[in-house]
Amino acid sequence: GGGEGGGGAGGANNNKMLTMRVFISYTGAGTLENVHISVTPSAPVQCQQDSFIVPTLVGGADAPVIIPVTLNTPRGGGCIPANHTVSIIAGYNTCSGEPRTANCEVQLPLTLFCTVVPPVKNASHKVTLDTNRMPPQLTSLFEEVIMQSPGGAEHAAAGNVISFQHNNGVDVTIIVSKNAGRFRLQSSRFEAIWLVLQELVKRLHNYFEADDAAPPPPPGQEPFKVSFQEALPLQDFFGIVDRHHAVRLKHAANNARLGNRAHQFRAIQKRLLMRFKDKNPVPLAHLDSLLEGTFHQINQEANGMESVQETLSEIQATLAAAVQMILLLIQLRFGIGEDGLRTLRSYIAPVVRDTLEQGWEEWTEVAVTNLLKTILSKSGASLKDGGGGNANDNQPLAPLQDTRKLKKHISVVCERLARGGNLLSGPPLE
Repeated sequence: GGGEGGGGAGGANNNKMLTMRVFISYTGAGTLENVHISVTPSAPVQCQQDSFIVPTLVGGADAPVIIPVTLNTPRGGGCIPANHTVSIIAGYNTCSGEPRTANCEVQLPLTLFCTVVPPVKNASHKVTLDTNRMPPQLTSLFEEVIMQSPGGAEHAAAGNVISFQHNNGVDVTIIVSKNAGRFRLQSSRFEAIWLVLQELVKRLHNYFEADDAAPPPPPGQEPFKVSFQEALPLQDFFGIVDRHHAVRLKHAANNARLGNRAHQFRAIQKRLLMRFKDKNPVPLAHLDSLLEGTFHQINQEANGMESVQETLSEIQATLAAAVQMILLLIQLRFGIGEDGLRTLRSYIAPVVRDTLEQGWEEWTEVAVTNLLKTILSKSGASLKDGGGGNANDNQPLAPLQDTRKLKKHISVVCERLARGGNLLSGPPLE
């Protein structure tokens, strides 16, 4: 089994909408029954229907089964996307009854997340990319995004500057220096740049690869290269890490207070019940008033917990996008290939999930420490050599009270990469 995606973007009400067609075919012999299709997008993308059942799928059929899937993102809200792919999984049983799955990932178009707007000049976060070629017009690189944006052709008429606006209103601007082959990306928020940065690098490579393929190539011309020569903006990234960790601590403190109030409420209830069951009634000693006051405190703590939970969800998305941003810059700064980047992502993951006891900081601290002891150790030991293990590997992770050690270890990773560290010395973590 398998699937492929494609479609077109459009708009309705307050949402941007896209219809994706999923093609499903089976190359084996026989006929599959009740094939379950699951579609999982990443926030802020939503799926109107995320599960489907294909009653029968004939093996070797000439025409695939086509399922239309409607995706949408909210206009004027949502978060900066930390991932612009959608995962499609097909689950089925073979003719002999064995369970099997097939999956694929589809990259969603930039138009689902961004709109071209009039150029925005002022920004607090800036990164500059260097290339070894004369840059093309931005209008040719982002032609379909411009065409699908209201007034896009007018907004991008200058040719050397283009501004994108995420659905939540945050702007990202690209300014190209025609003579120096430099691209500057800027925004009011650090994490907002990553998606446009990745898209720009991908489109530049596609443009020049197609250009180089056209014969004859100029004599002595080097392969296209894009790089980031500035110092890594680790402080911007660490600021977001600190904010996320602070919200997690506040969330844990609120949860503890709510638990204490609930415990107090139950204790008062028990005492009141004992008074009511007593054959010789005694005064309540204001236990009823204390019960009512505790009940109001529980409501206040619960409302505060909901507010903190919303803030935590927002900063989780912000941190995930910031991790994507810093990983891209590390790749461009040190010339890391896709395999090396995949390894680094397995240690510094752009996936942020938190529990009350553990979260992104604890897991990343352990992973980065292991990375420094194995692949990026001074001796170059690999995981196959058994490096990095200790007697406490199976012990639960202790919550971090601060992020100083984590930030120091991430900085050391960057230092070792700058000195020529190789991320392909060992296998990536699973």
